[in-house]
Amino acid sequence: MDPNKIGLDLVKEELNEDLFCGLYHYLRDMLKVMLGFTRHAPAWGNVAHMDRFNAEFGMRKVEEDDENFDTGHQIDRWAVLLRNAFHSNTRRSIKLYSNFYSSDVIVASPLGLITKIAEAEVEKEKDFDYLSSIEVLVIDHADVITMQNWSHVNTVVEHMNRMPSKQHGTDVMRVKQWYLDGHARFYRQTILLGSFLTPDMNALFNRVCVNYEGKVKLISKHKGLLHKVLLQVCQVYHRFEASSVVDVDDARLEYFSKKVFPKIKDSLEGGTMIFTSSYFEFVRIRNFLKSQNASFCLLSEYTKQSDVSRSRLWFLKAEERSCFTLKELIFTTDIRFVG
Repeated sequence: MDPNKIGLDLVKEELNEDLFCGLYHYLRDMLKVMLGFTRHAPAWGNVAHMDRFNAEFGMRKVEEDDENFDTGHQIDRWAVLLRNAFHSNTRRSIKLYSNFYSSDVIVASPLGLITKIAEAEVEKEKDFDYLSSIEVLVIDHADVITMQNWSHVNTVVEHMNRMPSKQHGTDVMRVKQWYLDGHARFYRQTILLGSFLTPDMNALFNRVCVNYEGKVKLISKHKGLLHKVLLQVCQVYHRFEASSVVDVDDARLEYFSKKVFPKIKDSLEGGTMIFTSSYFEFVRIRNFLKSQNASFCLLSEYTKQSDVSRSRLWFLKAEERSCFTLKELIFTTDIRFVG
C-alpha cells in the first residue's frame, strides 16, 4: 500500500476484488468519506440513490476543524454501502445502498453493524456472511469510539473473516484454498487510527490484528500539558485488588460500595461528581445508589435536555448531594457543572 496515496486513489488501487469496511463514530466523518467518493463521480457517470442519502443524512457543510467533535451528528446507528466501478470500463456509476453481498465498500458505525448482526441472530433468513470477505478494515478516530461502547468494535471484528453459512452465488472456483482453510483473518489488513492509545486499542491490536505480514505501530509523542494547569487540584488515587481480570468489575463495585460511598454519604459537603467509563458500570452503580436511598441526580447521553438543566440546578443548590453521569455525556456535549 502506497502511503502517499490517500482517499479515493488508495481505494481505487487496493480494492479490485477486496471488500473494504470503514468504522466511524460520527456521521460527519462518514460524510467526508462519502464526499470523497462521490465528488469524483462525474468522470464516470452517476451516483445512484444520492437523493435518499441526502434525505437521510443531509449533505450539510462539513466543518474544517477536526478537533471540534461537537460538530458531528449525534446519531450512532447507520451503515452505507457502495458498489463502484473503479476498474471497469463499462460500468460508469457509484451505487449507494447496494446489497451487502454486491457492495465493494461498507462505511458504518460499530452500532450499525452490531444491529445487523443482532437481527441475523434472531431472524434465520438473515445473516452476516458479508463480513467474512472483509480484506481491508479501517477503524478511524478510535479514540472517539472508546468514549462510546468499545465492546461493539470487538464484536464486529470478531465476526469478520468467519466461514460463511451460505454460498451467496459465489463462484467456488475463484475461492482460494487459504480461505477454505479458515485463514482469511491472516490476510486482512487492519488500520487502527487514533489520537492516543488505550488498553482497549492495544488489546484489539494484539489479539485480532494477525496479518501474516506482521504489524506496525506508529506512536507520536507529545509534550505533557499538566504543568500548565493553573488550578492545582488535589488528586487521590485508590488501588483495589482483584483476583483476575474477569473479576475487575465486581471488585471495583465492591470497593466503591465499602470504601468510597460511606465517605460520600457521611460527608457534610455536597458537590460530588461520579463518572463511569461504561454503561454497564453506570447501571450497576445506579442500582446500588438506589438501594442505599442515596441523594443523587442521574445523567447520561440519553437524558432529555430539560432533565439535564433541572439536575444541574439541583446540583448547584445542593438539593442533590451527588451527581452521577457517564463520561460520554461530558465528551459529546459542552455541558458544565457548578456545585
